[in-house]
Amino acid sequence: MKLEKLRFLSVEIKKEIGNDIVAFLIYYKFNKIWNILDDVRQISPAEILSLEKAQSESIAYHATSDRASWFSLPELDCVVMALFSSSPRIATRKAIKERISISIEHAANAFKVTHNSLTLLLGKEAFELQLSKSIEQFSNPLGLHTEGQESSPPTNLAVIAMDIDYFKQVNDTYGHLYGDQVLKTFGVRLERTAQSIEQNTESRVKIYVGHPSGEEFLVLIVGSFSRDDIAEWANQFRTRIADEPLPSDSEWGKLTSYENLSMITLPPLAERSITASVGVSIHTASVKFSAEDGYSKSLLDRADTALYRAKSAGRNQVILFDDILGSCGRVLEQDRHTRIIAVDIGSSIGVTLGQEFRVYPAGLNGKRKFFMSDGRSKRTIGFYPKVELTRITIFNVQPELSFAFISDINEQSIDIDVGAELEAIPAGSIGRIVPYVSKFLAADLESYNAGDAGELKDFIHREVANNKHPFSITMFFSRDGIYQKKYGSAAVNIARKKLYREALNFFHSESYIRILDKSTLCVAGANSTYKEENILQFVEKISSEFLEIGLTIGVFCNADAEKSPKNYNEKLDEMYSVEFSQFAASEYREVSKNNVCHFSYAMAEHILSKQRDLKLFAEAQADYEKFRGFGLEGPRLCNLGGLIYSAQGKDELAAEQFEISMKRDSSNIIYKTNFATCCVKFGEIDKPLNLLNSVDENKILELKKIHLYGFFVYGVLLAKAKFNKSIEFRLDRLEIFKNNIDALLEFQKSNKAYYDLLVSSF
Repeated sequence: MKLEKLRFLSVEIKKEIGNDIVAFLIYYKFNKIWNILDDVRQISPAEILSLEKAQSESIAYHATSDRASWFSLPELDCVVMALFSSSPRIATRKAIKERISISIEHAANAFKVTHNSLTLLLGKEAFELQLSKSIEQFSNPLGLHTEGQESSPPTNLAVIAMDIDYFKQVNDTYGHLYGDQVLKTFGVRLERTAQSIEQNTESRVKIYVGHPSGEEFLVLIVGSFSRDDIAEWANQFRTRIADEPLPSDSEWGKLTSYENLSMITLPPLAERSITASVGVSIHTASVKFSAEDGYSKSLLDRADTALYRAKSAGRNQVILFDDILGSCGRVLEQDRHTRIIAVDIGSSIGVTLGQEFRVYPAGLNGKRKFFMSDGRSKRTIGFYPKVELTRITIFNVQPELSFAFISDINEQSIDIDVGAELEAIPAGSIGRIVPYVSKFLAADLESYNAGDAGELKDFIHREVANNKHPFSITMFFSRDGIYQKKYGSAAVNIARKKLYREALNFFHSESYIRILDKSTLCVAGANSTYKEENILQFVEKISSEFLEIGLTIGVFCNADAEKSPKNYNEKLDEMYSVEFSQFAASEYREVSKNNVCHFSYAMAEHILSKQRDLKLFAEAQADYEKFRGFGLEGPRLCNLGGLIYSAQGKDELAAEQFEISMKRDSSNIIYKTNFATCCVKFGEIDKPLNLLNSVDENKILELKKIHLYGFFVYGVLLAKAKFNKSIEFRLDRLEIFKNNIDALLEFQKSNKAYYDLLVSSF
């Protein structure tokens, strides 16, 4: 709350005296160390001396002829340094001190309006306003428009929702007056934890703590951080509450110094144990928000959903919203007659029709610890294995509940126990085609061959086996979710049936027309009947009718298979014609003027680039692995795969992809520097150095423009090689970095350890 008060003061000072001074800074103490408000730089000894002297001055400390004056504000335990255009006279300093006092009064009034009166943390409306302002910075996210690896995590935003466990029992047992002191202390600990994270994080982050009402608290974190960072910080907030009695004796002493609490009986220390459940939602471009509800509401809802999961899973734990879909689902029941499975996750956390999950018996997910006890103590000696029982596919989705069937028709007799655990299988841009899904879909779709892709796939395979050439066209409703919310599910069904009838009337009688799922229709036929001009006429005819629901058309035909790039060894395999046309119709495709997109190597690369740009790394990985399974192994595609693995911390897998890229295009230096950035993480020095040492010096210098971080990593590898006395060390190459160290100054903070290592090697 102190930082928030000082931020309000900063705003008011700028309004009051901003035009009369050159600049100002606000200094405050945290853990007995001076800090600058919203500035992470180290404070100089001269500044510290001025700060100490200011505290004994009634107006301001001012050194003769100096342009700076230092105003101590004991009521806020801070010092304001005002910088003037010339050395200020005593009358000027007095006038500025009076105007700063006015700023303090205005800031206090503004603070009261926007902050919780009990804990002095941001109130509900003020927190939501700050969240909305922060989200605006992400409305047009800057993508990763580069083929090279980046040096630091991208800018993100996260909301942490916290709730005091069993707080009603605290109020019922010890009274609301004592409960209020618990809330105050809880808020103080959150704010101090926030300050500690801000102070101890290399990359700059800003944290806002809110208290909307009751026992619910919110934390907003904005800055450069990874998913692992936010999980660690959320646990820091949780453990700061749980690891020490709340309030502690020292905290109670401070509370009683502020107000008379003699009417409250302090519970024994052993009964002051407080824990909190924590839910986290991370905002990146990968989080798909509803435009109608607003970004901030969607983000808060997701954090609240994760919080509910943390409570229902046993309390005193952290759950990330993104993890609920991935690993928090459970089986509720399996009907022994129909074999249908009910699961406890639904559309509220992102479950979609056709989504596939791995099923593990309870406790056999690879995370459950195996304990050994000798009667006096218990220790972990390993983990129970990860045993996949089967896989299930979702066919009915409701907000809090979904129904599924066993994916493999040969495993229908498997019994799944209540409590079996689920793990989502990333679907990528296109869903998995399940040949017998139609029996589980609504009756009104059966006459439209819904979901029955078996004949369609069989036709493609027969054509290819007989050395013939098939074509496949996918028609996809890209905005069906928004359309359904606006007009209802019946309107989507009508649009789907209408599209089916239009396709049936237009395409050759020997073509196969199937509705793959609620959003996708696919047509397959012999390439001899395919004519591009006819397809364009068909699309032109129907596009206006399906404009609002976002109809997109993807095509793969024999001409597309023949257009593989000359320097790529493989033609596109027509066996995967249906899948290729689905990718060409996906939301990440490269849009064409006539709304008809053909699949190609370039299209595959564009899809992965777009997903990486949007930070959809899990989805991008699923698509990349599908492309590899379909036989696509171009150098740029594999480089993108490496970047996608690397963004998820899978550096050894990333290095393998970069090696494939280098073998297929040995002239591209970025593939080599990407490989090097992976190797430096897991301690490999000689192999990447051998590669980079063979590159012409002029090309190495070009890295300063095209991949600065790769240039920096090469220098770090040389420094490591020097200290390790590696045979790959080259003094002439290290001289390049000594002469160009100014180009690497940006890494002095973001990669301090590597930067210091490089400089020490000169």
